[in-house]
Amino acid sequence: MSPVDEPEQSAAGGDGEASLLRARLSAILDTTLDPLLLARPVHDAAGQVIDFVIADMNGSHTRAGGDRSTTARMHLPERSAELFAMYRRVLHTGETEFLRRVWIEAHPDDETSTGGWADVRATAVAGDLVVSWRSVGADVAQALQDPLTHLPNRRRLMEILSAACATPDPFGVLFVDIDQFKPINDQHGHAVGDAVLVAMSRRLAGVLRDKDVVGRLAGDEFVVLARPLHDPAELQSLAQRLLATGEDGHRVGAGELHVSVSVGSLWVTQRQRDLRAILDAADALMYTAKRQGGGQLQVGTL
Repeated sequence: MSPVDEPEQSAAGGDGEASLLRARLSAILDTTLDPLLLARPVHDAAGQVIDFVIADMNGSHTRAGGDRSTTARMHLPERSAELFAMYRRVLHTGETEFLRRVWIEAHPDDETSTGGWADVRATAVAGDLVVSWRSVGADVAQALQDPLTHLPNRRRLMEILSAACATPDPFGVLFVDIDQFKPINDQHGHAVGDAVLVAMSRRLAGVLRDKDVVGRLAGDEFVVLARPLHDPAELQSLAQRLLATGEDGHRVGAGELHVSVSVGSLWVTQRQRDLRAILDAADALMYTAKRQGGGQLQVGTL
């Protein structure tokens, strides 16, 4: 064998070993229980990440009802702002992040795609993201839902608000409290009180915009996350609609019960965001409105 022939055979052997390794790795990834995908960022003219496409995936992803591998955009900002923020963060930091109990809407252009709760892990690799997730069953998802109103509960609200704090975009936080709720329970019983809470939760949800979220924080306190927002006038309009939900009465037996609400509306623009400080500020605005006799709105900026 000539010295010239030797590296050629080594190279051929190396290519064969590499091909075998790729085949084995592909088989492992395709048979793993967890869905895996390679998410590639989509940039706008200014270089900002505005969405992702799926460049590759394993078989488990497809079997779990995930998006198909395509050059079409995932529409991730619309389907899960929380997950989109995490993906962009991981691309920027190059670190691995894990997000628990995130809701992802079905893909609008893929009839085989399904929405649902998931635990998601993302790692930056050479400008892309390697993403794995595990679907969360309905029993676990119920732990994030208020059993009476079926709105997001306190735990889920904290997750949603934390995700909003991680983005640079302005948003609004509105505290809504039912005025004189304790006398309702005392005079009419807890069944009537519960009925008022359910009715108010539906009224609040009914005046929100498409991407706004309302959840039950505790007792008769509700919190609304308003985004996206472009100017304070949008938040003011929403706050007025929330305030008006207390204008119509609630039927109790043969009579009608009128219940007003107090609203604290906070416009959040600062870059450094502390969730506790935001909640305290919105809560303080609501209590100022309540001390003015209820049925009032207080606005502020942070």
